[in-house]
Amino acid sequence: MARLLDGLTVLDLSWGMAGPFAGMLLADNGADVIKVEPPGGDPFRFLPAYHVWNRGKRSMELDLKTEAGRQTLMDLCAKADVLLESFQPGAAEKLGIGYDTLAKRFPHLIYASITGYGRGHERSNKPGYDHLIQAWMGMTEEVQSYRGHPAFHAFPAGAYGAGQLIVTGIMAAAHSRGNTGKGQRVETSLLDGMAILNTMQWNWVEGAPPRPDLTAIGPKLPRRHLMSLGILECSDGKSLCIHTGVPGRFAAALDIFGIADKITPAAPNVEKNAPLTEEERSFIIREIPRILKTKPRDHWLAAFEKADICSLPVDPPGVVFSDPQTVFDKTIATVDDPVLGAIKMVGPILKAPDAPPAITGPAPRAGEHTAEVLAELKKRPDVAASLKPRNPALNKHPLQGVRIVDFGSYFAGPSASKMLSDLGAEVIKVEPLQGDTLRGSPFAFRPAQRGKRAIAVDSKTPEGRAIVHKLVSRADIVTHNMRPGAAERAGIGYDELSKIRPGLIYLHSPGFGGAGPRSHLPAFAPLISAMAGMQSLAAGKGNAPVAFWSSNEDQTGGCFSAAWLSMALYYRERTGKGIRMESSLFSAAMMAACEVILDANDNALFRFEIDKDQTGYNALCRLYHAKDGWVMMVVMTGREWKALTRVQGLAALGDDSRFADHAARARNDTALAETLGRWFAARTVAQAMAALEAQGVPCEVPGPSRTESFFRAEENIKSGRVVAYRREQDGLVHETGHSIFFSSTPGLIRGPAPMLGEHTKEILREIGYDDAGIEELRERKVVTWRGAPGAKPAIG
Repeated sequence: MARLLDGLTVLDLSWGMAGPFAGMLLADNGADVIKVEPPGGDPFRFLPAYHVWNRGKRSMELDLKTEAGRQTLMDLCAKADVLLESFQPGAAEKLGIGYDTLAKRFPHLIYASITGYGRGHERSNKPGYDHLIQAWMGMTEEVQSYRGHPAFHAFPAGAYGAGQLIVTGIMAAAHSRGNTGKGQRVETSLLDGMAILNTMQWNWVEGAPPRPDLTAIGPKLPRRHLMSLGILECSDGKSLCIHTGVPGRFAAALDIFGIADKITPAAPNVEKNAPLTEEERSFIIREIPRILKTKPRDHWLAAFEKADICSLPVDPPGVVFSDPQTVFDKTIATVDDPVLGAIKMVGPILKAPDAPPAITGPAPRAGEHTAEVLAELKKRPDVAASLKPRNPALNKHPLQGVRIVDFGSYFAGPSASKMLSDLGAEVIKVEPLQGDTLRGSPFAFRPAQRGKRAIAVDSKTPEGRAIVHKLVSRADIVTHNMRPGAAERAGIGYDELSKIRPGLIYLHSPGFGGAGPRSHLPAFAPLISAMAGMQSLAAGKGNAPVAFWSSNEDQTGGCFSAAWLSMALYYRERTGKGIRMESSLFSAAMMAACEVILDANDNALFRFEIDKDQTGYNALCRLYHAKDGWVMMVVMTGREWKALTRVQGLAALGDDSRFADHAARARNDTALAETLGRWFAARTVAQAMAALEAQGVPCEVPGPSRTESFFRAEENIKSGRVVAYRREQDGLVHETGHSIFFSSTPGLIRGPAPMLGEHTKEILREIGYDDAGIEELRERKVVTWRGAPGAKPAIG
């Protein structure tokens, strides 16, 4: 059966994590991804996760330092659609394969680049490792820690984020090429990946009160409606977490615990603004953990499920592989790997019945397909010869001319259409007369809704449904994240809308999927991440799970959805067909930990696990304590190891058989960490940094959070990485702007998040309603807009 990206050929010259992860997403969905490796193979092949990130690809070895190797790459570029690379800025140019060189010879080629900080950034020549950038940005201060700060952040947010971003950028560029016939350069960075996966935490708002400190370990109960008590242990030693953000669920939870009579009740419509007394807060924080320990976890989960309260188990990574919903969705794939044997991994997460993704094979051995690929060169036609531009006038923005109707609420679903809006798509946000529930949380609402136009309509009425159907009749894409069955009851199910708009791309992004044992459950971040093992990883080996995780399934889910939608545009362009897709928060959380590998007996072969002191993964990727502070060091390649052995005082490492190669260093990791620990402890931070940097050892000094300075930096505002605007309710706002950069068709940020119903009248006029008819619809409470008589205050 066809897949979304059949016919797309990608030359994957990337290494590390972000590029290989991106290539995996493309390969899962049908692209022919050719991994181009140096002689001897990719230097990061020692990472067990490479057996996940390179599945389904073909490998060829090519020495790009030779004229013959470069000529072969040129021959490949004529037959390929995309070149994906992760060289440090300037390195590709030195090899003679930089963008300018290739663009002249192959104007059809999409040249996708992932760097550490972005070309032109003041730190562009610094080592582009995720945890060094995290240290520089101060993310070591933004994780809950049992030891104190700085603390090592277990989740490589920059790499996962950049991998998702570059996929969306590649496919948006492919859509633009379909219009113009021309390729271009597409760029993102690990720094941009961190920013996109922290959009709810990272911003600056003029005059806003300080954000609460989320890094302290312990229960929090800021408001009456949200029972944010962190990770809670039950009588059987197993843990769970609770989220009562839906109106009325806070009181329902108190009733389950048998303490409702101890707390002054508040109506669901006012509970957000009804503060608890200090006595009530102290009572809840003290009593609920005690009560939970009187019964096992399954008892409480069943009780919360019956009351429609979001509560989920908290487990180590890998446990979720056997969850009933995972089994139902067939999310876990068993792959017969030539090195590791039969292993279990997170498989393709997108559901697209008419173009299902698939793993076509294990990760290849280095150079396994060299002869095969070279033999194909003479048979394959040049890509440029087959390009027939559809509409050359659509050349200003990557997704110019694409129309999206977004019925989503909360964050994850709407953030996907926001990302596509930033690439030039026109997005209409459809919300009920009372508004999106997230409007009460502007720090989350703003970054998910920027650039959209908003219409407030009661789609439960016949007149409202007619309005919605007229909007869809002009759309290319429809998205929503309603619970299963709700869209069909509202008249916006795929079967109904695809008749109104043939060729429609339709994405449903529910919490747990459209069917299955958990599909009916409410879903909130970061509870699903906790279920997938994120909070256990963040805590450190042997520690109780922590509650706060800076990047969660809301943000990763939105990024994945943006990637799927951009892939679907390519599919429609190639086949002329629309498509129905589904991507859940549950699957997004699992894919954001796809490095987890289990053996046939469900034993973990690999995961990003940090030590009990929360200092790092291993001796060569961790924080070290010097005399007067901390240093982050990351040594990954053989070249970097040799550099470390040249550092004064560490030469003996090079002669020690315990550390002869990657495998030996892994076996003797404790001894290596102790040796390095003594070296750092004998020096100041300045002395350690000077000695390491003199030999080219990647290192960084962890600093305080840079989020405010990052968002106020003139350089970032000029580049578009940060967008600044004034909003009536907030004053001056600085938030994440462009995260993907295009050489020929730049993105477009239209403006701030809309007020409730801000564009109702102009949208209705566009679809054929006159002013008298519009006013009649308002009087009959079918629509509303800002300033309309009886309208709710515009918030968010």
